[in-house]
Amino acid sequence: MSGHPLDDYRAEIMAYCPNSISEVNAVDPDKIADMQLSFAGVITSARHRTSKQNTGFANFIVEDDQESISLSLFGEDYLKYKHLLNEEMLVMISGSYRKRYRESATAEFRVSHIEMLSEVMDKMTKNLCITLPLIKVDDELTSHLGKAMLEYRGPCKVQIVLEDADAGYRLRMWSRYGVKARDFYHKAIQIPGLDIALVKK
Repeated sequence: MSGHPLDDYRAEIMAYCPNSISEVNAVDPDKIADMQLSFAGVITSARHRTSKQNTGFANFIVEDDQESISLSLFGEDYLKYKHLLNEEMLVMISGSYRKRYRESATAEFRVSHIEMLSEVMDKMTKNLCITLPLIKVDDELTSHLGKAMLEYRGPCKVQIVLEDADAGYRLRMWSRYGVKARDFYHKAIQIPGLDIALVKK
C-alpha cells in the first residue's frame, strides 16, 4: 500500500501545522473569529478564473489524509500566491475565519498565507536543537554528526546539548557552522543516539 503524499513532511506538520483540515471544518467560526489556524495538505483541484471586473481569482480544494476543504483567493492575495495553486502541490495554509463583507451573516475561512511544504522547515526554523546523552557520545557518533554538518552547511544555527542524567546537568553549546535545516534534519534523524528538535522562529 502506497503512503500519503504528506508522509514525507510529518516533521514539518508536527512543528508548524497545529491544525488538521477536519479541525478547521469543525470549528464554530463565530467563536474563533480572527484566530490564526494553520494546516497542511495537497491541492487536488485548482480553477483560475477572471471576474467581470477583469481581475483574477481562484477556487481550489486542499485535502489531507482525512478531509478536504474548499478555498478561494481574490485580489492581491491571488496575485501573490497563484503560482502555488497547482494540482498535486503540497502546501501549508494559514488563515482565519472572517466575514467577507460587513453585512455577511456568517464567517468564512480566509487564506492569509500559503507556503510550499518543502520550504517550510528552511524558512520557519530558527535553529535545530540536538540533545546527546553523554553516555552515548563516541567517535562514531561525532564523526557522523560532523560530516552531516559539513555536507549540509547553511544558515540555520544548531545548538548541541550534552546531557548527563546521572549527574543531573546539561552542557549547551552552539555549533561552529549553520546547516540547511531540512536536509540536515532528515540526515540527523538517521544517526542513532541523538534526539533532534525544531525551534520555530
